[in-house]
Amino acid sequence: AEYMGEQDMKLLESQRNELLEMKNSSRSANETLASAWAQLNEDRKKLNEDVEKQREALKLEAQQIQDQYRKKFDELMTPAQQLLLDDKEALDKERAAIEKQRAELRSQLLKDEEKKKKKKKT
Repeated sequence: AEYMGEQDMKLLESQRNELLEMKNSSRSANETLASAWAQLNEDRKKLNEDVEKQREALKLEAQQIQDQYRKKFDELMTPAQQLLLDDKEALDKERAAIEKQRAELRSQLLKDEEKKKKKKKT
């Protein structure tokens, strides 16, 4: 009986040691997992910051490109607009000259018709 008690004690001690090892192993695994989780969160945070910086850089680059195109467009359009204005002014002057000539011809035609009427009467 004493021998069985001693063997039971050794078995219990052995099982206790196994449980302590499992507990320590579990604690270590939990610490590793917590550390990995913390590192993952740090990496995610850094990636989000990097993405935001890249987004801002792209916005700035897009704005600069848009400004360059607008400047180039203005450089090209100003002379074209001036040509259109010049053409319009020239057309307006030509139209005014034609109107003046038409009025003179109408006036001359009226005078000629009055002369014909006077000749017929006499």
